[in-house]
Amino acid sequence: MTVSDMLDNLKEETQYVVNSMILKSYDDNGCTYKYLSEYKTDHAVRKEVFMATTGTGDLEGRTVTEWVYVYPAV
Repeated sequence: MTVSDMLDNLKEETQYVVNSMILKSYDDNGCTYKYLSEYKTDHAVRKEVFMATTGTGDLEGRTVTEWVYVYPAV
């Protein structure tokens, strides 16, 4: 699975708030994205996910080897 595939999966979640995905940080070892997830009408929580990746160059084309949610997301 690539970073792009992983982002597409997260954006397809029912609670995902449209256009809230933000790249927080990245380097040659991986990347962290943060986004909003609606938990009831007009209320959302921030979620953050770290993805360990292989390769360098185009971030969204890298292969994800592991991923984990960061808690608490800040």
